[in-house]
Amino acid sequence: MSKENWIPCKERYPEMHLLSEWSNCKEYDSDLCLVQTSKHGMFIAECIKTVGKDFISYEWFSYGTGGRRMKVKSKVIAWMPLPEEYVE
Repeated sequence: MSKENWIPCKERYPEMHLLSEWSNCKEYDSDLCLVQTSKHGMFIAECIKTVGKDFISYEWFSYGTGGRRMKVKSKVIAWMPLPEEYVE
């Protein structure tokens, strides 16, 4: 894969959609994308952004067998949109 397809997280995160809202917090999620970690792992994952009164956090989650949601433990350093699905 060419380096110009990757978007560094230090530049920007994927577009987010409002997921939930409560008290002084809002939670957003992204569409699934391909991510690369600082340890060179690659995953299909979504980003969850939580915005509170005094903080903003970003967490990445991948999905395992049976749709089990798992946190990406290594630091995600870059992402790219998934390609369009192949159709015959």
